[in-house]
Amino acid sequence: MRALTLEKLKDFDWVFCSESFSVMNSDLIKVLRTRQGVERVEMFLECLREHLSKAAASYFECEREEMPYGVQELAFSHGIQVLTYYVMGFVEDAHREHIVRCHAQNMPTTYAVYDLIKTYPQLSRLAEDDALGEERLVSLLVHRLAYLKPTSNRWPGTKYSEVWFAARKAYREAQQTLDLPYTSIEEHILVLSREAERIVDRLETGDYTEKQHQTLLDTLQKLFARLDTPHRQPSRLLENQPQIIGVLERLTLALTSTEGVSDEVVEKLKELAQPTTIEEIS
Repeated sequence: MRALTLEKLKDFDWVFCSESFSVMNSDLIKVLRTRQGVERVEMFLECLREHLSKAAASYFECEREEMPYGVQELAFSHGIQVLTYYVMGFVEDAHREHIVRCHAQNMPTTYAVYDLIKTYPQLSRLAEDDALGEERLVSLLVHRLAYLKPTSNRWPGTKYSEVWFAARKAYREAQQTLDLPYTSIEEHILVLSREAERIVDRLETGDYTEKQHQTLLDTLQKLFARLDTPHRQPSRLLENQPQIIGVLERLTLALTSTEGVSDEVVEKLKELAQPTTIEEIS
């Protein structure tokens, strides 16, 4: 694992000399290599805080409890920079396989990362406010894990193809019931969610020809025809489905920015993506 250097950080040399910085890096890397799970995160944070506090107290020539106002907050911001650099030290093969399986189910990378964080306690710990925070962690992991699908130029097929195809097969088998008649609201919403997410994924990657693009639009039209009947009222079905609404909003944006998309499709998507208010329901 490559150690962080002072040159790679902004405004960091106010508190560290190169020697103390080297010692900190050595201790942090040791934690990453020897600890597992939530303990790895806790010990990393503890080690980082210890070194930052010690270096700051030395710099200001005072005891830790006597440091000038705001120094601890500044030290914390420096700690975020260090933690950001080493974030992939907390990502294991099991986490990467999880993302591969999510991608195989046509799940966008952002959703896959949220699911990953929810599933693994050590990443949930990193998402807490005294560590990286959820928003920052999601942004970092989306950028670094988006390549874990066959459409990426960096797809490590030799290592993950077996995982991908197994997950893909299971997903397709689960999809085989999509064309059966549906009798409940939950089933109709499930259809909408699955098909919309699949189309979103294709549109976001741009991995389609002009002919395939038309096929995607035709699929949407069939989806509307299946759901848009007087007694189903799609927009009201989506009232308590914020995730699906988000998918439709992203899909609307993707289609709106694509040439050759019919106005009818765009308007229909906007209608479906618009949540119904409580007043309208009553």
